Amino acid sequence: MNFDFPFFPRGDSAAKARRKLARRNRRSGRTPRGRRPGDLRMQSGPVRGHDTWKYVDRKIYVDAAARRRTPVWVVPAVVTLLLAVLVFFVVPYALSGLQTLFGKSATNGRNAVRVLDDATRLVTVAATDVLDRPDLRGVRITQVLYNTPVESDAARSSFGFNAVTLADGTQGYIANGDLTAERDSAEPNLYLYKLVVSDRVRRIMSHASQGTLLQEVMMGTVLYSDYRGDGIYRVALAGGGTGWIGGNGLIEIPVASKVQTSGADAFVSSAMSFLNMTYLPGGTTENGIDSAGLIRIAASVNGLDLPRTVDALGAAGTPVTLVKDEKTGALLTDGWQSGDLVLFAPLAGDLTGTTFGDVALYIGDGQVLMARPSRSSIRLVTLADDTTLFARIAAVRRVFPAS
Repeated sequence: MNFDFPFFPRGDSAAKARRKLARRNRRSGRTPRGRRPGDLRMQSGPVRGHDTWKYVDRKIYVDAAARRRTPVWVVPAVVTLLLAVLVFFVVPYALSGLQTLFGKSATNGRNAVRVLDDATRLVTVAATDVLDRPDLRGVRITQVLYNTPVESDAARSSFGFNAVTLADGTQGYIANGDLTAERDSAEPNLYLYKLVVSDRVRRIMSHASQGTLLQEVMMGTVLYSDYRGDGIYRVALAGGGTGWIGGNGLIEIPVASKVQTSGADAFVSSAMSFLNMTYLPGGTTENGIDSAGLIRIAASVNGLDLPRTVDALGAAGTPVTLVKDEKTGALLTDGWQSGDLVLFAPLAGDLTGTTFGDVALYIGDGQVLMARPSRSSIRLVTLADDTTLFARIAAVRRVFPAS
């Protein structure tokens, strides 16, 4: 009797086959030495005293429970990972490559007319100081945000500083290290989307899902994008390269458009995000800001370009008639509305020659949002509690219509 067998089936059939073989062996009296007929098991290698079992050395296992199986979660995980790579990496770069291959810009075939000249420089930091002279100890006139174009004047530039003129005509000096001559990130006709940062601060990352921080951008910053995914944009970086930014806290508009003008309530809401931020003369970001700066930045993300200086703000919008109480002579605030600008006369002994010494944003209920030079942060001030400040009110201007 030969102990060779062609193949053991799996599962219950395997057990039946073993029992059948054991019975046959008992009847013939031929069993492997030292084993009972019912104890026959498959082994690796020859069975002692008998012919080899052909299929054992080929690792054909009888017991199905011993076989290794792939975990059920592996396939869905791999598919999800592949889809993420496809959506966030392969598709954007493939589209970019096709545009290059067929000689088209991100404008879907329209001629990409450049609007910036060779003298244009772009800001490469979150916000850079514009100084009144080419000296780090100079007075800060204002600040310019990331990716903002400025015109450089080589004839007036000094060592370490670029003499610049801003879009509104403001002139000053910016440190060379904060500027780049690479202009593509601010050329609107190279892109599909114009993005305006409406949150106090947003982050540009190196990758769409997980990545390192490339740049922080502040409220009012303008960026351009050539690709929009599911709640995320690929944006051009000042100086070259691209990064990724989430869609929350951004206003998307056509590249040739401006932000649509909103109402006074939205304007005040944007300005209130700077409450308790550090006071910095000439500042325009959460890292430091003054009253004129917060008014201008909050207005810009609500569709209105306001000037940078207090005196210029005193001529913005339309005047609100100042009415005094007939008995007390105190100003009445009944005709003021939330979002009005309140301008104050200069302090006694102020030799700057300005018409107005300070500005505040009227919030309602007799309160204004402003930065007091004697305080370290932006505060809400109740005018009735500060009679000296209340007495200095010189004008009220309305820049946004009532909501």
